[in-house]
Amino acid sequence: MSKNLFYTFPLERIDSAKEDLIKNGIAYIDNFLPKSEVLEIINQLPEDNKFKHFKTNYESKLICQLSREFNQKIVKLYSDLTNPKSEFVEKLKEIIDLKDIFTDSSNYAGGISLMKHNDFLSNHIDNSHDSHLKLYRRINILYYFSPHEWLKGFGGNLNIWPNGLKGSKYTIAPITNRMVIMLTNKNSFHGVDKVNSEIFRRYCISTYYYSTESQSGDNYYHPTTFRFPNNKIKDLISIGNSQLRSLYKFLKK
Repeated sequence: MSKNLFYTFPLERIDSAKEDLIKNGIAYIDNFLPKSEVLEIINQLPEDNKFKHFKTNYESKLICQLSREFNQKIVKLYSDLTNPKSEFVEKLKEIIDLKDIFTDSSNYAGGISLMKHNDFLSNHIDNSHDSHLKLYRRINILYYFSPHEWLKGFGGNLNIWPNGLKGSKYTIAPITNRMVIMLTNKNSFHGVDKVNSEIFRRYCISTYYYSTESQSGDNYYHPTTFRFPNNKIKDLISIGNSQLRSLYKFLKK
């Protein structure tokens, strides 16, 4: 029997999110952890000097790779989320009917993100594979735990287009103790609004789950690709940049 190492996740509420996840490619669960455990995580956030600032024309955010030196509650939560035998991972595999599932235990694409005033993340699709180009990214997990109530005017919302930028758009606020489950494929664009608050911060733990097969069943590869449908020149430059990085990746391989 598969078990979580440290936490007990609300599996029955994950089941209740199945319809939204299958139909829309996105679902979220509020009050994911007991309040006392969330407060313990928040009270021991990593210091600012542990974060690396990524700032380009496409994004502005701070990233912290998880380490044993950090708050043990955060490390334990990430450990459970990346434990391939945990009940949470097994439940998602069952719901989405995956042939197999692999977690990002190496912390290749996961960790803690911090967004402050004016930080943002432009609309994009994620890199389609793991670091070895062997597995397809199939699920994106986002857990929000900001140390304050996140109000509507603060910005920093997650925007998702599960079927491409011409399809339906879903907007999800980064409310503390909210777990977001997003299916990833070659059309699952998403981004984050600019953070408007000059005081409050947006924290998120993220990780990916992989499979040997893509959602569509066909073979493909793409690096992280930003799109700007309202700015044709910027959009073409971004697409060209993505194609060059894709070519370099395969030549290097």
